[in-house]
Amino acid sequence: MSVPANTTSDRKSFWSLRRAIAAMTGLVIACAIALVAGLAIVQSSEIIRGQFEKTSGSITALLGANLGGAVKFGKVDILEAQFQTFIEEKQGDVDAIGVYKPDGTEIAKTAAGTQAMSALALRAAEAGEIVVGPEGKLRAVPVWFGRNNDIVGALVIAWNDAQLVSAIDQISFFLGGIGLLVAIVCSAGAALVLGPLLSSPLRRLTDAVGRLAEGSEEQIKEARRGDEIGGLARALGKVHEQGLRAKRIRSAVDGSSIMVMVCDEGLGVVYISGALESYIASNSATLASRAGRFTAGDPSSLS
Repeated sequence: MSVPANTTSDRKSFWSLRRAIAAMTGLVIACAIALVAGLAIVQSSEIIRGQFEKTSGSITALLGANLGGAVKFGKVDILEAQFQTFIEEKQGDVDAIGVYKPDGTEIAKTAAGTQAMSALALRAAEAGEIVVGPEGKLRAVPVWFGRNNDIVGALVIAWNDAQLVSAIDQISFFLGGIGLLVAIVCSAGAALVLGPLLSSPLRRLTDAVGRLAEGSEEQIKEARRGDEIGGLARALGKVHEQGLRAKRIRSAVDGSSIMVMVCDEGLGVVYISGALESYIASNSATLASRAGRFTAGDPSSLS
């Protein structure tokens, strides 16, 4: 006789091994692709902004080189006409244009000109080179005229970076969408490939242990593996062998005339051999008279 083991409910967890593998793999791939996409976006943004700064600087310098005579002699009507033509050609890329004397005094400018343009013109005339304002939108170039290339003023253009921002946004959206699509595809593929590689051996191992528990004498095939699954299979095989050894010992004791009772540390009866159980059943009255706390027909009351 033995005390029944405690039983637990057979509930399946939502986070199965395959789902856990899919989730972890997807997270790792998504993070890697997000990092790559982020670096690509940053690099693309820097390239686009660099092209914008190079183009705007070249155009500003070229326009300034063509305005030397008009700036020298203060031809406001000619300057304003060229400003208007230039703004129309750039189709929204330019917010304002202004021309200033070397001391920062205004010669001509569009209606959208600002005080910051005058200050930047003064710096360009003093430095004799291109000066870039805050955020790279304002660009000032000195204007030269005469045989000695004297600085007669400075041209300032306020560039509009709306198209630059739009281009960066489009690239970010495109690369982000491609990255998300690749992450989904790679995650699904990794889950389909890696999931069975781990879940299938464990499922076979579970089935084999179940058959062993039912009395089968088959060998666990996964025990031949050299990985963690193989180690688990070998450990389960040892547990099964010890269980079989204990079963054979119990069978031998039950089939003999030896009377054996096994108790745990708390003196609770965990096993009584068949011979002892028969003896107690046939002599319960005598034993009851000798042991006040013994209940006839209930051998465990001796504990």
